[in-house]
Parts: sequence; C-alpha cells; structure tokens
Amino acid sequence: MSKEESLDKIFGQLDDWLLNRQFGECSAYLRRVIVENFSTAELVVMLTATVHARGKLRRRNDFFQRVHRVLESRGEDADVVLKGLGPTRLDDLNDWSKRVIYRIKRYNYNNVSKWADQINDFRPLMIVCLGLFIAFILFAWLLSAIFG
Repeated sequence: MSKEESLDKIFGQLDDWLLNRQFGECSAYLRRVIVENFSTAELVVMLTATVHARGKLRRRNDFFQRVHRVLESRGEDADVVLKGLGPTRLDDLNDWSKRVIYRIKRYNYNNVSKWADQINDFRPLMIVCLGLFIAFILFAWLLSAIFG
C-alpha cells in the first residue's frame, strides 16, 4: 500500500466514524494506536481528522501527548509540527467537569425561563389581587372616616 493510500484510508475511517457520531469507536481506535509504528504524516493526519471533535473524544488528549513524545524522540520539532492540533484549554478539563458545568448552566437557564413563564401566567391574577387589596384599603379607610 502506498503512502497516499495509507493516509486516505486512515483519514477516511476516522472521518466516517466522526460523521456517524461514533465517537466511542474513534476514541477507542486512538487509544489502541501504537504511535511508534506510524510515520509523522500518518500521525498528523489522525490528529487533523479528529481536531474538530477533540471535545468529544475522551482519548484524544492522551493520543496527542503520545504523538508529541514520539515526534520529539525522533528529533522533530513537535511543537511546530503539531501546532493547532493539541487540546484547547477547555479540553484540559476532564469530561466529568465539563458535563457538570454544562448541566448547571442548562439547569439554571431552564429554571429561570420556567419561572418567567409562571410569572407571566399569573400576571392577570396578580392584577386582580392588587385591585382587591386596594379596594379593601379604600373600604377600610371609608369605614374609619364614617364611624371613626
């Protein structure tokens, strides 16, 4: 198999998994890859193919670190070769903490939205109650003026 065919096959398989939202399969593949057996071009293709899904691939950060170490051991400037393919600052957090933050934000937004909807639903009732309260106060004042 030629180098180009090998790169096309790797990119194609990873791309298929990502397009079909099979993030578990893709992540498992990255975990199983023996980085030392692949060329620099093949490793860069794997990282490039998965760069946009890096937040959904649990093992990608580990894979990136392994690729970085291997490239350095080969005498290549790994920081230059892998520029832009590494984890973002948010990816440095573990998946659990990202899910918790997301759920808290979603929960708070949903609750505030529901609360606002409930206030809007009770607005006519609140206006009637306020009117009755004002009428009661005026009636009490009138009684105190008459019998006062």
